[in-house]
Amino acid sequence: MSFIFIMRYGYFAIYAALALLMPSCNKNNNGAGGGDYSGLERVTYTITDEQIANPERGLYSGSSFSKETDNPVSSSRLLSARKEKRTLYMLEFWLKDYFESDISEAYLQMIRKNLEAFRDGGVKCILRFGYSDGIADLSHPYESGPFDTTEEWVIRHITQLKPIFQEFGDVIYVLQAGFVGCWGEWYYTNNFGQNPVSQEDYLPRKHVCDALLDALPTNRQVELRTPMFKMKMYGYSVADTITRAEAHQPTSKARLGGHNDCYLASSNDQGTFSSPASREYWRAETKYTIMGGETCAMSTYCACDN
Repeated sequence: MSFIFIMRYGYFAIYAALALLMPSCNKNNNGAGGGDYSGLERVTYTITDEQIANPERGLYSGSSFSKETDNPVSSSRLLSARKEKRTLYMLEFWLKDYFESDISEAYLQMIRKNLEAFRDGGVKCILRFGYSDGIADLSHPYESGPFDTTEEWVIRHITQLKPIFQEFGDVIYVLQAGFVGCWGEWYYTNNFGQNPVSQEDYLPRKHVCDALLDALPTNRQVELRTPMFKMKMYGYSVADTITRAEAHQPTSKARLGGHNDCYLASSNDQGTFSSPASREYWRAETKYTIMGGETCAMSTYCACDN
């Protein structure tokens, strides 16, 4: 596992990207040493001291957009970053003007122009969509929010975005679930239940997650804000973590990773983990799924001992 650190929105953020794990090969490739390696291909690499730009690793920068008239990231900026071996960006799109309407064609084209620039620049993005990028969104006449729209409108917007996801799957590193709650972090929500408990309570979120998995190319993953969302929505337990045989398949189990957006902010990362078992669940899952995030506060848990 490789850990990537960056400052984002004045906070210290971390992105941990999981490499495709390859078992060590033996000369006969007959499974000796544990595990069945039949069907795997032996690859021999030449040692080099050259800095290699890995398109899904490294320090990332961020850009956000909320208006159809916003200028997209320039290809020249991305090409310059590429020359510095920086190949990963976070792209956030705030749908503030589309709580109860279709996303305009102009806004959709603005998204496309950004992703076209990413393709031209040879970089990839961590992608997130939401309706509110702050606790007090004063652009709408509500005391607090609104933080999101109804399940029906979210599904409709994902349907509109699906052709873009399919067209630009090559530059989408991972899609954070988004859409629900303030900052798209699945909390502070007006429409999806602030504190879901039963499996029925989680159904609206699951419908959104299923729609995202369907909208993306099947070789792309979706990140969820906490391990409990995956466990509760799909009925998984700590004993149900991904095996090597299940990994890298076009299934919800293999395609749901996580982003911890309060890393080391408290003993349970501000509610990211409900128990030691949920922490262990994510630890095991991230052997084969993408893990990312940031922090929301500095705390004593940031000390080197941790």
